[in-house]
Amino acid sequence: MTGVRVFRQPFWLRLLAGFTGLAVVLAAGGIDSGGWLAVLGPLGGAVAIALAVRNWHLRVEVGSDLRLVNTLRTVRIPWPEVKRFGYDRGLWVQVVDGRQLDVSAFSQAPGQLSSATRRGEAVARELERIRKRRR
Repeated sequence: MTGVRVFRQPFWLRLLAGFTGLAVVLAAGGIDSGGWLAVLGPLGGAVAIALAVRNWHLRVEVGSDLRLVNTLRTVRIPWPEVKRFGYDRGLWVQVVDGRQLDVSAFSQAPGQLSSATRRGEAVARELERIRKRRR
């Protein structure tokens, strides 16, 4: 696709999330006890790695259609079906049938910094401007 614009969290923030996942893996690998912890530790580490990798890819792609690359799935929405964008508990898009889809790349975490909220609100405003131009 040519002319695709991508919205995602800054590189440093995605890298920090990856390091957090790595720390969980290292902590899980350090469990030296037997029993259920011996099984749960590596399993928890594998889940942490999978989430860190998926977190790295979270984004919103704006092109001939709208693509939301979320934590569990990727959603493609044709522009005529996009009703509006907003940000309150995180970035979301409302489609014409009334459903509201959350955007994992800009979800709000409890206690997040105000800079993260401003970044999410700015992305919502920019996506809304793009939507209005596409009408």
